[in-house]
Amino acid sequence: MALATPGVAFADRQTTIDPVGDMWTIGTPVPSSEMDIIKFKTNYDGQTIKMRATFAQLEMAGKSQVLMAALAPNNRALVAAMNYDGLEPTWGLRELSLPNGRIAIVRRVDCTAVNGHINLARRTITMIISAECFARPSQIKTLALTRATVEGGDWRDGADYSTESPVFAGPWIHR
Repeated sequence: MALATPGVAFADRQTTIDPVGDMWTIGTPVPSSEMDIIKFKTNYDGQTIKMRATFAQLEMAGKSQVLMAALAPNNRALVAAMNYDGLEPTWGLRELSLPNGRIAIVRRVDCTAVNGHINLARRTITMIISAECFARPSQIKTLALTRATVEGGDWRDGADYSTESPVFAGPWIHR
């Protein structure tokens, strides 16, 4: 006999294991694994979109940026951003534009329901977006992008993201 409990949400999850050392460069930086994503996990329960990236190395010693984005079937996309200037992180939420499949940040979203957390001991950065900011889509795709400035150059990495054609490359996650 099955028991159905009202109000219980069954979240759908997606975990992507990302190879160590797959960062790409802009400029001529020294090799680094700072901000190299090794795992990207998304939980979506219809109320919140929780995205967590685990890094090979997370020291937060220089300037860095982490973007975690969610895409709805209607092509609306939101990005939670963490910018670190070497002193303290700032968090924000913006809407993305997807012209010709390209990802571009266009404007700030007037929704304060975004939270972020850095856990240096576990080498994770977590971002949570209220699904209300997103009109609670039936399914989403997510991605994570990072950028770290190391000795004058930039190292970048991504999970569930294609560099050949910058698009959401992961599977649909149902609520």
